[in-house]
Amino acid sequence: MKKGKLLFLSLVIMLMTSLATPVEAKTETSVKSLEKQNKALKDENAKLKEQIKSKDKQVKDYKNQLTNKDKEIQTYKSNAATPLKTKLAYQGNVLSGNYQEGKTSVPLLLSYKGIRYTPINKIGDLLKIKTSYDRSKNTLFFGEEPQRGYMSDILEPIVKHNVTVDINKQMDFGGGEIYDKGYSMAYSNGYGGMTFNLDNKYKKITGLLKIDKQSVVKPLNISFVANGTWYKTLRTTGSDGGSISVVNLDVSNVSTLQLAVEGTDSSQSGVVEFANVIIE
Repeated sequence: MKKGKLLFLSLVIMLMTSLATPVEAKTETSVKSLEKQNKALKDENAKLKEQIKSKDKQVKDYKNQLTNKDKEIQTYKSNAATPLKTKLAYQGNVLSGNYQEGKTSVPLLLSYKGIRYTPINKIGDLLKIKTSYDRSKNTLFFGEEPQRGYMSDILEPIVKHNVTVDINKQMDFGGGEIYDKGYSMAYSNGYGGMTFNLDNKYKKITGLLKIDKQSVVKPLNISFVANGTWYKTLRTTGSDGGSISVVNLDVSNVSTLQLAVEGTDSSQSGVVEFANVIIE
């Protein structure tokens, strides 16, 4: 009887042990799966946080851009010119409304930072004075454009032939004669020149030509070419030392004028100075 009970208890314990092992294994697998899912969720959460951080930065940048644009708009508004309905009058000549230039129409008067502005041409109309703009001089004139003055203040060479040209450089002609109006032209290889556009506007050119000592070691020709035709030539003999010549040119009906230097030796180089040049 005792042996039978012991055998029965042994069978019960063995059965319980066999039933418990699969449950524990299944529980352990479930825990690992949950831990893996938890880690994946944490990684995903970290990525989302980085994305949110990046988006926040973009939003901040957009806000800064909007702020800057608002500042620009305010600046434009504060600097904007305001049309005025004020009339413009001089000795009974009264102007108002818009100024028309071709197809462009603008207010006759504008206020900019409290200062009134009007087109230059309308001032000329009001005062009954001719206005003109010289593009080559970048100058707007009231009345007639002055036709006499230092050529170096009015004209620059339109073409430079194998030379470098300094304009209104101080030039020492010796004997205390120093000029700061004119052209200093450095040439090389026995040839050089500069061409001016006179546009048939002028009648006379006067000035002084100085040829440096290096240039006159050998004979040298200095020529003025008007409208493509040889007009006047000054020739150094090679023993002039550093000659100075007076230039007096009639340039009536001359469109282009060239000052050309031609040596008798291709190795000649030097400087020719055309100073105190008056054009009228």
